[in-house]
Order: sequence, then C-alpha cells, then structure tokens
Amino acid sequence: MSMGTKMGYEEATAVNAESGTVLVVGVPAGSVVGVDGVGWRVTEAFAGIKMLPLDMLHFVTFAAADSHGSDAMPTGFWMSFEEALAPDEGRPGAKAVAVYRYEPKSEILVPHPDPVQAYRLALGVQSFDFDARLQPFPPSAVDGWRALSAPLTRGLVAALMPASGVLSGAGMPLSEAEAEMLGKSEQVQDENGGESGSEDLPRLAKFERKAFLAQVTGASRSAVGHDNSPMLRAVARKRPRGVLDVVGEFAFAFLGVFLVSSGACFVGWRARFEAFAAARHIWADEPTTFEVLLDLVVAQLDLMSNELFADLLIEDATSNAVRTWVGSLARTAAELDLVGQARELADAARDRFGWELELEGEQRALDRVVGGLAATALDDAAAIQAALCAEFGDDAPTVVLPIADDMQTESSHARTASAAAGPRPHRASKPGWSATKASDAASISASAVRDMWV
Repeated sequence: MSMGTKMGYEEATAVNAESGTVLVVGVPAGSVVGVDGVGWRVTEAFAGIKMLPLDMLHFVTFAAADSHGSDAMPTGFWMSFEEALAPDEGRPGAKAVAVYRYEPKSEILVPHPDPVQAYRLALGVQSFDFDARLQPFPPSAVDGWRALSAPLTRGLVAALMPASGVLSGAGMPLSEAEAEMLGKSEQVQDENGGESGSEDLPRLAKFERKAFLAQVTGASRSAVGHDNSPMLRAVARKRPRGVLDVVGEFAFAFLGVFLVSSGACFVGWRARFEAFAAARHIWADEPTTFEVLLDLVVAQLDLMSNELFADLLIEDATSNAVRTWVGSLARTAAELDLVGQARELADAARDRFGWELELEGEQRALDRVVGGLAATALDDAAAIQAALCAEFGDDAPTVVLPIADDMQTESSHARTASAAAGPRPHRASKPGWSATKASDAASISASAVRDMWV
C-alpha cells in the first residue's frame, strides 16, 4: 500500500489495533527519516511511518540535508511501542504512537517535549487525520529486521546506548592507533562497559585478551590460549542473561555499524565476532544460545558487503577475518550436530562473498545421525520380522531394509553435495522400506510395512 492510499474504516481500524506509528513533526524537507533500515526522503506529504509491528524494538534514524542537498551523517536511537502513547485505549482501533520533533540546534529527532501536544497529535493519528501522509512500513522488511534484532531487549539496549541517548558515528577516530586496535580482541574494563566517559559513545564493554590472560596462570592460561570460552564466561557472568546478552551486544554493535556507521560499534562487533569464533567449548554448554548466534550471523551476512568494509577503511583485513570467523563457527556447529545450520551459514557465506567453507565436522555429524537411524531401523526390522513369522510361519514375507547402500552413499557424498540442494536438514530423513516374500504364499506392500514402522 503506497502513501496516500485510502482504506475503509474497518480496514484502517484493524491496522490501528495491530500496529504502531512513528509521527515526526517539524522535520525539514529533504531530510531522511528511517525505521529499521528503511528510509524515506521528507517532503510536505510525509509525516511519519505507520504499520510498524508492536512486538519488536525499532531503530529510528535521521539525517539532515545541508544547504547543498547532501545528507549529514545519520544519527539514531532505539524505541519501543511499550513506551509510546496509546490514547483512548478503551476505544476500538486504539494504537501506539511515538511522536518526535526535529531539534534544529542539534539537528536530531527528540521525543516531543510537550506531553499535552504529543497526546493531541497521537489522537490525530488515531482519528486518521495524518493517514494520507503516513508511509506504510513494508511488510517484506519485517522478518529481516526481526532476525537482526532478535537477541535484543529493552533493558540491554538501554544499558548499551550512549549517555546522550543518540547513537552516531561520532567519537571514533580512525587513527593508526585505532586501526591497530581493530586487530585485537577486547575484554571488560568495568562493570558498565564505559569507554571513555564520552556521552556520544555506546557503552559496549571492551574485550581485551591480554588483560584477561594476565589474571590467569598455569593450566588455566594454557586452556585460554586454545579456547576463548573462559574469557567469554567471565564476561557473561556480568550480564543478566549471561552469554545471550553478549550475543545481544553483538547484534546491537552490528546495527550501529550498518545504520549509523558507528566506528565504536564496529570495534565492539569485531571483538565479539572474534571471541565467539574462538570459543568452542562454551557452545556445547549453551546450545540454544549458539543457535541464536548462528541465525544472527546468517542475517548479518545477508547485509554485509565489501562496500560496508570499504567505508570503514579496512576492507581487506576485515573481510579476511570475517571469512575465518564464519568458517570456525560453521565447523563448530557441524561438530555439535547442528548440520543444517552449519550448511546454512556456509551457503550464506558462499552466496554473499563466494567463500567456500570446509566443514570438517559435518561428515562426522552426519555419520553419527545416519548410524543412529540405521541401528534403530535394523532393530525395528527384526521386531517386524519376528511378528510376521509368528503370524504366517514358513509363509511369512521377509522384510528387506536397503539401508546400507543408500545411507553409505549419502554419507560418502555428504561433503560434495550440490549447493543447489539447499540447506541440509537438521537430521536425516527416515529410510525407505520394502518387503519381499519368502515364498509365493504371501506378500506385504512396502507402504504397509512403512506404516507399521512409523
């Protein structure tokens, strides 16, 4: 539905009840307002964005246009409709409305400072006074945003945002010293993750491997040298949701890079990616969180580009590092029998960048799955055969399970299967069954035996 499309009252009421609206006032023409990565150029016919899901966190961006028509660096902030206005909640079609006003001095969007006026504007949205000037959020963008923001919560976002409440690319000098820092992991410096006290910087805790190693000795230090799990556990202990919050920080940092080109977020994203890839043992204890991480990395790969890396002046180094980290995560997933997600991650890397990843653990995982199914199938075949013999005696049909050849063929070709076949299933499908007579006296169809087994 395009801007200005007329809806009937019942349809509009249904949309109101199920979605929210971001209303902006006083925004100069030519500026760009965005929500969740989708942007609109402001004209006199634009007043905001409607049809936004109520159950997700949203990221609002704004870029002012200068006198020459060029866009300024974007700024952004997180919002939730749980905090927005819902005027006349007892009235059918009530909806949440977030009202923002342009602040000329700082050239940012801020919550409307007058609560009475904000409430009146929200009532106007509910009464469809602004409907022709509200641009619908594209439904096709909802699932992608949900995947990118899934690990985030209101509490986590509030803890990570700069003191100013606005995220931007400010405060990250791309000096030689800073570029050198990009090659290192980082560890928590303080409880709140403060960087330097600047109100413009996100409060992403630092990961510094050397600092962590200085605190451990002997066998523990040797273990950390081969696996980042101890360091990651130490960081996670400071988070309410443990490792899941660290994955949430990873999501927050990536979106800060992608949406407002935050250099500080880039450092945090890169450090967490590296730490996750080098932490193998922790994922065996955190399988659910690991699956969340794998899904998140696939969603991020879909948005990555060499242009994104080039914008940060470190294209080659970052691209090579990401390839190594993605490959490490995919292999760990395969070793933990998450074969489908490992293949999905490898496919995303190939489709986006042409990277071909070797999944060393995939074959072993598939062999374990196939072997388990084979043993179960053979036990069932023996039980069925015994039942048939008891019923038909010498005339009982013989159950034939062609499992060995079929499954061995699948196993031997697992690594070279065509990528066109799509992501691997999380577990192998059940083998087919057939039956042949021991004599001409009786027969049982393959489907009948299959039904008995299932």
